[in-house]
Amino acid sequence: MAYGDREVTDESSAANLANNLSSQYDRNSDMYYVKGSYTLSMGNAWTLFPSLIYLLDDAKGEALNNQGVGSELTALFVHKKHSIAATMSYMNHEYRGNNAIFEQSGRIDDKYSAFLAYEYLSLGNIDSLSLISLSGYNATDSSIAFYDSADWITSIGMNFAF
Repeated sequence: MAYGDREVTDESSAANLANNLSSQYDRNSDMYYVKGSYTLSMGNAWTLFPSLIYLLDDAKGEALNNQGVGSELTALFVHKKHSIAATMSYMNHEYRGNNAIFEQSGRIDDKYSAFLAYEYLSLGNIDSLSLISLSGYNATDSSIAFYDSADWITSIGMNFAF
């Protein structure tokens, strides 16, 4: 469970709208996040972590106020010095306010993501040093095409535990 407070001091994204409409895009908000998960041991090497998620973004601007519900599944495989984790998630965000810029109300965003991580322990026989890599994909399919997005991340590095 988590709480966040977002404060945007120099908001200008809706500056070209009439003053009474620009307040609908006030991003200052209180955010509430709840995630419940369970650990399922599938033997010595496999572990599954299913989760349910709820997010409330109580933005002051009507067009940005939303809530989201979703799920996530992580599978972890560990064998000797190798660890592999795969995560898939889905979130559905519903915006109830009117979006004056796109002349639409009731925006709905479907967010999908998938990540694959790998770790090789004891790199060079140094117990506290490991090789790590991560590759992931995020996509948003929105009822307003402007908010559609897709991106990849790929990284490789080393981890030193101390």
